[in-house]
Amino acid sequence: MSRQADAEREFLTAPLVALSACFALGIVVADASRVSLPDTLVVVPVLLFSAGACMLAGLILTRAHWPRLAGVLALVGFVLLGSSAARLFEFRFSGRDISHLESLGIDLRTPVRVSGRIVSPPLARPSGLQFDLDVSAIEDRGRVYPMTGKVRVFLRRGQGVQAADLSEALGLSYGDSIRALAELERPRTYRDPGVFDFRRWMASIHDIYWTGTIKSPRLVEKLRRRGLSRQAK
Repeated sequence: MSRQADAEREFLTAPLVALSACFALGIVVADASRVSLPDTLVVVPVLLFSAGACMLAGLILTRAHWPRLAGVLALVGFVLLGSSAARLFEFRFSGRDISHLESLGIDLRTPVRVSGRIVSPPLARPSGLQFDLDVSAIEDRGRVYPMTGKVRVFLRRGQGVQAADLSEALGLSYGDSIRALAELERPRTYRDPGVFDFRRWMASIHDIYWTGTIKSPRLVEKLRRRGLSRQAK
């Protein structure tokens, strides 16, 4: 039996290996060629239609006794399906999600006022507190942008305040709503070969695309339930 025949027989006995590899290849291709949200609305239907056309053509060719060409079309279809899945994974966020913050024209070179609800227990760090904030709005230059999504916040303790006492001093806990002046930036990551991609891990596992730094406890307002606010001590 020839080597080519052995390869064909191996493919027929374990077709999911090749199909899974093509699906993964489609994800890699989509990840390497990111597009904006409006472009995604156009690209995804085209990819899905093309994948369906490849599958249908492959089925027709199979019945016409063209198995090799049908197999090629099936593999191409799964590459397109992988790309579609990657695009749809990003599309799970609405246009108001904070992952699309840069496209709103907000000037992130200066601090912005962020409002939201604390959705993780505040953790004491050597330099202050860390918690996740479920954002409801961002104010920049007098304009308020309704938002959704999470930001990982680092609140510096300031002088004369111990990190372990900061949460108690401010009265912050899980579920509290706050408004604060924060500097937003992408999670920091290093580009050395083999280094753990912290930014990608935060985005894909925790849906966190931004971190916020509050330089002083004086910049935090704790909001009352009825929308009123008081300056935190």
